Amino acid sequence: MLTSPTLYETNGTTDTAIKNPQDPGQNFTVNVFEENDGVSISSVDIQSGTKVEFDPHGVPYTDKTGSALTADGVITLSIAGSSVTVRIEAETGRIYVQ
Repeated sequence: MLTSPTLYETNGTTDTAIKNPQDPGQNFTVNVFEENDGVSISSVDIQSGTKVEFDPHGVPYTDKTGSALTADGVITLSIAGSSVTVRIEAETGRIYVQ
């Protein structure tokens, strides 16, 4: 169960963890469980990976080498014993909850 994903930025070659603006010595990590009353990330499937990047137009990619998503990405959240699915549309980058 993933509860603390880290945010990254990329220059097109290298991914670098974004620093926490409140504590610049630490990476910007969000504790989903603590911040959202017991929500945790149960699973992530973004074309068999766990990472998604968006270009300036909002199009989602699996990596910085230009591999646009060909299928929707799926993130499953656990909330108080129930599951919620978050989808990232392949072509548009639209994010919605099912």
